Amino acid sequence: MKSTNEKIQILKQIIQESHSIAFFTGAGISTLSGIPDFRSKNGLYASKYNGKKPEKILHIKYFNKHPAEFYDFYREKLLLNDVEPNVIHLFIAELEKIGKDVTVVTQNIDGLHEKAGSTKIYNLHGTTLRNYCTSCKAEYETTYIRNTTGIPRCTKCGNIIRPDITFYGEFLNKETFKQARLDTKKADVLIVLGSSLVVYPASEIVNQYRGKHLVIINKKHTKFDLQADLVITEDFSKVFNMLLKEFEN
Repeated sequence: MKSTNEKIQILKQIIQESHSIAFFTGAGISTLSGIPDFRSKNGLYASKYNGKKPEKILHIKYFNKHPAEFYDFYREKLLLNDVEPNVIHLFIAELEKIGKDVTVVTQNIDGLHEKAGSTKIYNLHGTTLRNYCTSCKAEYETTYIRNTTGIPRCTKCGNIIRPDITFYGEFLNKETFKQARLDTKKADVLIVLGSSLVVYPASEIVNQYRGKHLVIINKKHTKFDLQADLVITEDFSKVFNMLLKEFEN
């Protein structure tokens, strides 16, 4: 069995030899920035909020019926202040800066890939960076939502503003998913980070990948490990700090 150091060397070589690199990222990568994941024992879904399960609050029906209660939860749990990209986001953005054709497909809504400097990003579940009026579609930045209390309303028409995220009970944006699937399918390497790959669309993206190399980096094993060319089950911080040192040498 190869050591972590040996696997890092293999990953370095794969990245160096690849021009088109696709990353599929899940909630696991943002924990290094202080954002809880969803399903771990310390994740967002592990505790109730005012007696209600977060999954219920994040359903479109709940938002429509109880927008004020939703926004209390949203501001406290999802609009976190002073959250910065971590070594993973920065490494991915750096690859683009050195000339790699980088595609980021993410299940995360935190906007940290954008903040790190990546430019081709498919936010499968939307993003907290965008908000819009449910009536006139006027757009609002996150700071506007954060600085309001109760239900944020459009300054133009007075109707409710909603975050541009995919609630439970809603479908993914078809065009976003279509383009994400096309771009990852033809990449030289697909690197999966921090996703258990147990649900759609993560499983669909990996199932349809036809490139040269599939790499999975996750704290736990996934059902796609046997299909991967390289599997690293290790702490993300350790892996990417080691990888950064390799690229600096």
